[in-house]
Amino acid sequence: MATDSLKDKSLIFLQMTRTAGLAICSALQEEFGLEVFFKLGTTLPGEKNGYKEFKEAAARNTFSVYAGHFFFGAHMHVPKPCEYVTSLRNPVEQLLSRYEATCRNLKKKIDVVEWLAADFESHNGMVKRLCGIGAEHHSLPPYDFVNEQPVSPDMEAGEAEYELALQNIEKHFSCVMLHGYFEENMTILQHHYGTGPLFSLNRQFINHAMAPIKRENYLPEIIDQIIAQNEYDIRLFENFRDKYIKELDEKGDAFKEDVRILKLISAILSDVNTQSIETDVAIKRLIMTLNQLVTKGCQKDAVRILRSFTPKFYVSVDFCRFALQFIGTHGSPAELASEIKIFKNRFPDEPPEA
Repeated sequence: MATDSLKDKSLIFLQMTRTAGLAICSALQEEFGLEVFFKLGTTLPGEKNGYKEFKEAAARNTFSVYAGHFFFGAHMHVPKPCEYVTSLRNPVEQLLSRYEATCRNLKKKIDVVEWLAADFESHNGMVKRLCGIGAEHHSLPPYDFVNEQPVSPDMEAGEAEYELALQNIEKHFSCVMLHGYFEENMTILQHHYGTGPLFSLNRQFINHAMAPIKRENYLPEIIDQIIAQNEYDIRLFENFRDKYIKELDEKGDAFKEDVRILKLISAILSDVNTQSIETDVAIKRLIMTLNQLVTKGCQKDAVRILRSFTPKFYVSVDFCRFALQFIGTHGSPAELASEIKIFKNRFPDEPPEA
């Protein structure tokens, strides 16, 4: 459901490549609802949900959230005021992850040195994207989405582009998240937009790497090449990394408690070497965890986790009835009364008891 925080404005999630963006998109989509959510695809012209379709959709002014591999400047096509959020990643890890994903998609190993040299986004791609510059698809030439004009494939980002990226963030971005801090990122968004806990029942870790990216698997000269051609992305990342960690250290107990609960939820919804799970499997794992917590005397945690699921549009009336019974047994009268109210709002024609 859309919250009041987006009543008079729109949110643009500018998804950097290989930064857990699909998992963030899934969580946002499930929170705000399909009817107000536009997902940009990395598609060729003429295919559904490309940049052309985004501009057409934005003109209709019916969406509250736009998410995907956007470039800065997308807000110019949205009638309502907009604010951006994005997530940054260590450029070395990001590019090695992109390279390995490219090899998987092509189903063949390609020369990493040649790929790094030729790939437009492998040269300060985060800074370029924050200036509005990049290619909608890897087979297309780069484009300036702010000034709406082609860009030379040899275009390099420099000091001016770095400063412009910082200015755009300062003026238009509500927060900059950091890859590797998924639950902290989601809790920051939760507190900023006044949502419930942000997670995805089926796609909590969609498209994550099956194994961590390891620098030691690559020759030192390859790492040196990445560092040499990504000076401004590295400066950008290190700048916001230091700010992010400092701000996390200054967060209060309520924030840290929300992160702790979300990490418990993530553990329920993730499986080793599995990027998505079926709904019935997720619910079974949830119920098993609830019972384990009760056995350990952690009823408060069990009730809080369960109540994070009941507002989600994908859970059934029978599940919500189970939640009422569980909260009635292990929760407080106030928690039960609140949950009954949620049930009646979601299922006005259904009795709370079967």
